[in-house]
Amino acid sequence: QFPLLCGPLCPVPSAHMPTLWETMATGQPYPIKAAAIFGSNALVSYSNPERVAQALELLDFLVVADLFMTPTAARADLVLPASSWLERNNLISMFQSSTSYTIAQRRAASLGEARSDVDIVCALARRLGVGQHFEADEEGMLDALLEPTGLSFRAFADAKRLYAPIRYRQYETKGFATPSGKVELCSSLLREAGCAPLPAWVEPRGAGNGNPGGGYPY
Repeated sequence: QFPLLCGPLCPVPSAHMPTLWETMATGQPYPIKAAAIFGSNALVSYSNPERVAQALELLDFLVVADLFMTPTAARADLVLPASSWLERNNLISMFQSSTSYTIAQRRAASLGEARSDVDIVCALARRLGVGQHFEADEEGMLDALLEPTGLSFRAFADAKRLYAPIRYRQYETKGFATPSGKVELCSSLLREAGCAPLPAWVEPRGAGNGNPGGGYPY
């Protein structure tokens, strides 16, 4: 129903949240029995909070990992203490200011039982019998991400940063990242996904019966 949000064209496939809450609340097209929420206070983060509250109440099991006892965490069957950014290792690509640097964020401290989201998910995967599809832990994931550089995270953290010069006009030798390798004003990728290949005006609901978009989903 939402190919640009949930399909292969999306760099980070995601659920359509209004639809997810309705599925939880109605059990249609299938029931959702449990949810794990990481760092999101869903009751105040989404529209129609009353419907979100109804959906959460119908779950058989809810676990929340967060830094604080939020209204959402207060409804959970289990609350896991999440780590802050000072308590976890990470790789940071500074796309906000530079696309040529990646720096190492090294853990400054470990407090109490706080764990990173990655460590929690990897441990859960092992308990569910699908651990082979995940890394062992946070450091294992970072090592896997750095594998093309030949560095482990620990070695990279000592080096502190990686620099890759920006290469301009790559299209002159590689073409563009489209099926044709050319600039596509009419997107073949969108057409194949069942979406409008060109921007189109669609009348708001109730404003008219016409649909210049040709029935494509958005």
